Amino acid sequence: MTSPKTIKQVQDLTGRVTSLGRFMARSAERCLPFFKAIRKAKNFLSITEAAVSTVLFREEDGVQKPIYYISKVLQDVETRYPKIAKIALALIISARRLRPYFQSHTIIVLTDQPLRKSIELGEFDIEYKPRTTIKAEALADFIVECTLPEEPPQLVISAALHPWNLYVDGSSTLGCSGAGLILISPEGFTIEYALRFGFQASNNKAEYEALLVGIRLAHALKVDSLSIHSDSQLVVNHVLGDYEARDEIMAQYLSLVKTLAVKFQNFTIRQIPRDQNTQAYTLSRLASAEETDVGYFGGYSSTDVNIGKEPNRDNNMLSFSFSYTLLVPFKDV
Repeated sequence: MTSPKTIKQVQDLTGRVTSLGRFMARSAERCLPFFKAIRKAKNFLSITEAAVSTVLFREEDGVQKPIYYISKVLQDVETRYPKIAKIALALIISARRLRPYFQSHTIIVLTDQPLRKSIELGEFDIEYKPRTTIKAEALADFIVECTLPEEPPQLVISAALHPWNLYVDGSSTLGCSGAGLILISPEGFTIEYALRFGFQASNNKAEYEALLVGIRLAHALKVDSLSIHSDSQLVVNHVLGDYEARDEIMAQYLSLVKTLAVKFQNFTIRQIPRDQNTQAYTLSRLASAEETDVGYFGGYSSTDVNIGKEPNRDNNMLSFSFSYTLLVPFKDV
């Protein structure tokens, strides 16, 4: 293989080294001579609402010579990241693409954002310097402007296509009763909630209480489209109109659910098997356990359970108190 003589040939070689690095043992050591040849390289980051880009370049006698270009179209939730988060994303993408080079040398990042090292970037030696007026800035801006989003930004997608999913379950025992619910956003953000009732409730009442608590929580979070999943055949068929609510208390619950349902642009409910509702079931079992039962149940602590003093059917207000403890686990994006 002949030595590269042009910028394009250097770029091609860099790409090949990066691609082969994951299949080579001690790739950084083997490629060290190549990296030393371009050790004066710097990294410039640029972003728009729809894409991020990076230009790796080196300076020789004041002349900036581009080495490698990286761009990525932002997907769904990424488009709503704040500016500093998009800059950090661009840097992480660069580190993954050029991992052997990042491991071998100090990287100078030119940006106007107050970035700090993340856990993933902690293994690299990275310096952050204020951005100045440089030619590479125009190049990075040009690349990101030419990176078109996969969908037109002006396209408005109906909320019904991307509803929030609510999984609810109620549990009643001889001593206590409670509710568990899981609320999941279209992007996968999850809220878990367990509520122990301070009043006597049958299993069907507990199922309705869980449903009403979930609806109020969703409305408090300004959810427009809500898809509800419950393993209660009675409650689901009541709401769908397939079963008649003959019991007076059940009729009160049903009336309140229908009153609250019209507050959403899109509202659906369906019955699912118990094995598809295990998380909500676990939370409801935890909530209905005796207060003397300490420790953990299904991975949750008994101290995470909230107390509801009054039945929801006695409250016609569409409200939810955030004084309760919401269990919000961190999910990988």
